[in-house]
Amino acid sequence: MKNYLNFENEIKNLENEIEKLKDPYNQEGLSEVDTQKISSTQAELDEKLKDIYSNLDPWQTTMVARHEDRPKSKFFIDNLFEDFISLSGDRHYGEDKSVLTGFAKFKGNSVLVIGQEKGEDLDSRIERNFGMMRPEGYRKTIRLMNLANKFNIP
Repeated sequence: MKNYLNFENEIKNLENEIEKLKDPYNQEGLSEVDTQKISSTQAELDEKLKDIYSNLDPWQTTMVARHEDRPKSKFFIDNLFEDFISLSGDRHYGEDKSVLTGFAKFKGNSVLVIGQEKGEDLDSRIERNFGMMRPEGYRKTIRLMNLANKFNIP
């Protein structure tokens, strides 16, 4: 189930209306009128999205930035990069799980990937310190940036 912010109620209503029209039990009987209704509702939804998100106040912008359904760095790593090899530890004290680091391929080129990870549920958030890096995390990222620099890897 999708989570909506309090100023997104109109978006929620339009998306629910589109889902009702696209109901799988309705597919065989989807008429020309239904198709036109879906198209017009989708156009209205697109216009409403532009209107709402172009006129956000500062607090609403903060709420969007903190939204629970925002993609996390693990999502980007899994979907943008190939052959991700996770590297861990700062070689002095320990491992900071709030920062994901490693080498991967992006469009055929080797790259260093560094991402801050908050976690999905309460247990993973506690394990990852709610995305707040400790000194070990900073040392780990500096170590890996120096390693990437040594081998001319972006």
